[in-house]
Amino acid sequence: MKKKIISRVIIIILLCLIGLAVGLLYFGIIHINNPSKTKYPIRGVDVSSHQGTIDWEEIASQDIDFAYIKATEGSGYLDSYFDDNWENAADAGLYVGAYHFFSFESSGEKQAENFIDNVKPHGKMLPPVIDVEFYGEFKSVKDIDVDDVQEELRSMVDALEKAYDQKPIIYTTKRAYNSILEDEFDDCDLWFRSVYTPVMGDVDWTFWQYSNRTHLKGYDGHEKYIDMNVFCGDKKDFKKLVKEYDEDVEEEEEQPLVDWNYFEEQMSKSDVADFEDFMPILNDEETFYCFDWNDKDVTFSEYLESIECDDTPDIHGLALVDIDGQNGKELILDIYEGGGNFLILTRDNNEFFGTSRGTRTFEMLQNDGKFLGSGGVSDAYYYTMSIDKNGVKETLIGELHGEDFTLVDGEAEDWEKWFDENYGDEVHWILGQEYQSENQSECYT
Repeated sequence: MKKKIISRVIIIILLCLIGLAVGLLYFGIIHINNPSKTKYPIRGVDVSSHQGTIDWEEIASQDIDFAYIKATEGSGYLDSYFDDNWENAADAGLYVGAYHFFSFESSGEKQAENFIDNVKPHGKMLPPVIDVEFYGEFKSVKDIDVDDVQEELRSMVDALEKAYDQKPIIYTTKRAYNSILEDEFDDCDLWFRSVYTPVMGDVDWTFWQYSNRTHLKGYDGHEKYIDMNVFCGDKKDFKKLVKEYDEDVEEEEEQPLVDWNYFEEQMSKSDVADFEDFMPILNDEETFYCFDWNDKDVTFSEYLESIECDDTPDIHGLALVDIDGQNGKELILDIYEGGGNFLILTRDNNEFFGTSRGTRTFEMLQNDGKFLGSGGVSDAYYYTMSIDKNGVKETLIGELHGEDFTLVDGEAEDWEKWFDENYGDEVHWILGQEYQSENQSECYT
């Protein structure tokens, strides 16, 4: 009987001790994880509206180096405290970063747009973070389409990297890592949540959220606790993540390569509509397949580099003309650099194609596509051209040697008469602004 009483007392004491330990852990009085400050000297917090109004000077004074601030969630939510936190944390001298809670119900593109619209770079900015974890009705891998989630997440990763010139970091839990991220997003640094044990040994992490029950001074929200994190490395390593922005210099809008508006002002309404079709190429938003530039897709900027063009191309003139009776009007650009080049662009089934010609091999262009392909003091060769997705075709129609003019299908008695009859409808060229004083006919004849 006595032994039974002692056993019960011991069990009760053990249960009390376990309960006490659980209580101490829950209320953040003790912590299982206590990362070495020598090994992990860089420490920071992550916050949201749950922490309410934050005194960032007070937070910074408690041996805190950085702060990640919740910005957005899904395709439309913005944390109501984000703007104040974003500005005030940076003003307190902290390195700051913004994070987005990833939704399994919205496209990666729309979620990226939400983040980019609301997070403007400034100060000592850490890479953007995408928080990927199970939530709500999506409790496990059984509740999601993993392939679809990975595809949308990749879309968001790529969009944020392009917008901020920083590869995003992915915050995650063990379950989400094992089922969604492992081996699929190794190009992204990892921020791993593990508040009761150290991070698994086979996980290569950059940030570790080691506690979600820490008390700090300086916030008044309904959430009494704050998340604590360490960086895997020293201060020198940490600074490699940071992108600094000069806030004294206003960010200038990216200017187009050429003031195309000037040319549009000289066009008819129908030509403006045709010209607009080529704007994705001229603004470097799309590529065109260049038949005589290593036969590959290039941007307009890459083409300009290939002809040794300066940053701002010197457009002598341009014309819109249907040179081959198919696929609508071609855009012809006369570019002065590199000894002079004509770039001929066309559109075929929503794809762009192009070819280039030197100034001595593409002159006197007519509305029906005839042009002087090459010539000298006493020799001249006349061609027509067609260009589409299948390539470029030049067809010889006649040649002049001295006073002898011969058509491909026979000899012309009077080449001057033939020339006047067949070259009487020249293309209307719009000269660049710097060349308006020149005689148009002298430029292109």
